[in-house]
Amino acid sequence: FGAFCSAPGSFCPFLPGGGGLSILGTDYAPLPTGGNPRSREFLLALVRAGKTADVDYGSAVFAIEPCPQNFILGSSDFSGDGASEAAVFRPASGLWAVRGLSRFSFGTAGDLPVGGDYSGNGTAEAAIFRPTSGLWAVRQSSRFGFGNSGDIPLPRDYTGGGKAVAAVFTPATGLWAIRELTRFTFGEAGDFPLPGDWDGDGTAGAAVFRPADGLWVVRGISRFYFGGAGDLPVPGNYGNGAAWEAAVYRPADGRWAVRNLTVFYLGREGDLPGPADFDGDGTTIASVRRPADGRWAVRGATRFYLGAID
Repeated sequence: FGAFCSAPGSFCPFLPGGGGLSILGTDYAPLPTGGNPRSREFLLALVRAGKTADVDYGSAVFAIEPCPQNFILGSSDFSGDGASEAAVFRPASGLWAVRGLSRFSFGTAGDLPVGGDYSGNGTAEAAIFRPTSGLWAVRQSSRFGFGNSGDIPLPRDYTGGGKAVAAVFTPATGLWAIRELTRFTFGEAGDFPLPGDWDGDGTAGAAVFRPADGLWVVRGISRFYFGGAGDLPVPGNYGNGAAWEAAVYRPADGRWAVRNLTVFYLGREGDLPGPADFDGDGTTIASVRRPADGRWAVRGATRFYLGAID
């Protein structure tokens, strides 16, 4: 259940669930060795300049900004067969490429891909969120405004009706707003918002991960520590039950850890995680993608190439 925008020294994880995609714009920015965290503007300037030799992966900075390379999508069922397809979105041109299915253009420079099953027919539609204006556009379907500049789009099935519902998270305040449903505050600045099916009832609920100390808080359910600075949250249904498990990926060495289940290695430094239900059995399978050449590796299943940086 993941997708990433690849840029030097930064990760922009997508953490989808309930048929939708979201962007969590968090830059793991470089810091001088032994230095203290700097301002967001200073860190992003270093990233853009490619000065990534000394990277402190424990310093996370929220940023909703277009990425110059591909967004890597690996979590939506674009064919309707119950399994997730690997796909990429090229923000400079609006090109979508879904492995084994199609290529088409939808969106413009600066748009964020938020594809999901907005119609409830079992097949994901391409969709974009325009962070500068709060515009949502679903391909061959609808357009509407929801959210403000700087909000993180979090479409999920929040009702249990089988449809992706537009929602946004405001990083500065921890405000969650779910379209035509509810608004509430949960989390604080610097938290990763992680909506998903945490109790196994088929409906997405709110959760956050705090990278500084590995704290997970699932709204109305539990609080626990798992992982820490430098880890990326990659939750999903890795077990045999219906509910999601907390999981983390360590980009420094390719270590995956699923809470109360397993620890394994897949990938190497620089690889980006993209776990999804690739075989349609309802469980999450770990995968990684190598940005330089577009190589994907799905654990225990297959390897292929899609979406190399050019």
